[in-house]
Amino acid sequence: MPIDLPCVRSNAKYELPGRVRLEFSINCPKFTVTCFLWRKFGRRQVSLLDVSLPKNNVRLKTSKLAANFGTLSYMKQVTNRSLNLRLMAVCLVFVSATFAGNAAATERAECFPFESLPTEKRLKAEALLLKALDSEALYTIVGGIKPMSSGFVNFNFPVREPRQDEARKQHAATLASIRETREMLSLWRCGGEVFSEVQHFSRVFEGKRFAEGVVFNSTAMRRMLGERSAFFSRWGITPESHPLTVLYAVENADATPRFAGYGYLFGYPEYAVRFFVEAANEEEFTGKFVERDFYSIGTFAGETNRFVYAVPKGHKEREEDAKLNARAQELLAEYKTRRARFIGEGKAGPVELLRDWFCDEAGRCDPSRTYR
Repeated sequence: MPIDLPCVRSNAKYELPGRVRLEFSINCPKFTVTCFLWRKFGRRQVSLLDVSLPKNNVRLKTSKLAANFGTLSYMKQVTNRSLNLRLMAVCLVFVSATFAGNAAATERAECFPFESLPTEKRLKAEALLLKALDSEALYTIVGGIKPMSSGFVNFNFPVREPRQDEARKQHAATLASIRETREMLSLWRCGGEVFSEVQHFSRVFEGKRFAEGVVFNSTAMRRMLGERSAFFSRWGITPESHPLTVLYAVENADATPRFAGYGYLFGYPEYAVRFFVEAANEEEFTGKFVERDFYSIGTFAGETNRFVYAVPKGHKEREEDAKLNARAQELLAEYKTRRARFIGEGKAGPVELLRDWFCDEAGRCDPSRTYR
């Protein structure tokens, strides 16, 4: 319903998170409402959204950085004395859409910001990142194929404080290494799309506890949790749950949900997860090991036993396997090309490899642009 308001020339500016500014103005006597959204990158000002609501026509223009809205024309009669507030809502709707479409984006310097580390530690961090990219973690960090990957760094330590001096020194050194690794993994981030930590396992073997590095892809996690909501609801987990909440719920579960949960986290097909769970249950019931084959998807580090899952004995490739393998191999081929450009003596290194892959010309970085 139209609300009569006098046409008062006005301007408003709002500072929003991420160095973003929203400017809103009303110009008289033609009664033009303008909404301008822009972001500052260093000394550069980049237009994200430009909405103009003139007297008889509403037109939207967006830059390449904004979502591809195209051009919207909405015919609406507006008089000098009457303003339909729904027109103002158009501006706010598109502002919201822009933020939603760029929620995962960040500035280039904040995408894997290893520059904050001292030189020696930065070299260690880059070596660890490259090791992960050469493994199946590539399909988590870049491809969003696997919600979670692990095993690119491993630790073990005694549950009880050692009594012997040498053993105590070794224990302290391991804990210091875990602390240092956590510091490095905390920089595995790019707009909230990637998260990494050191996971400890709940089970103890021969007095030792084991731990390893894990990395998550936020988009893949949310998608998987949404698709598997019936399974994860037993823990009150929703797509918005923190990755570590999900991981430790699975890790501390009984055998059957633990096996299934890890299968889903690692991105295995449903039939493979079901087979592994049923085989484990049968073995527990009968005491006999259920024979199986393994389906492997290659990585830069090796063709087999990297991204791998158990399948029934005599298994023939299924459609799910073929599609998963095709996506992975396409990504791996691109990685090999980029790796040759960025990795080696005198070359830029793994951080710049990822930034070149994730970031656009304006310096906005979003890992999800590689798998939308």
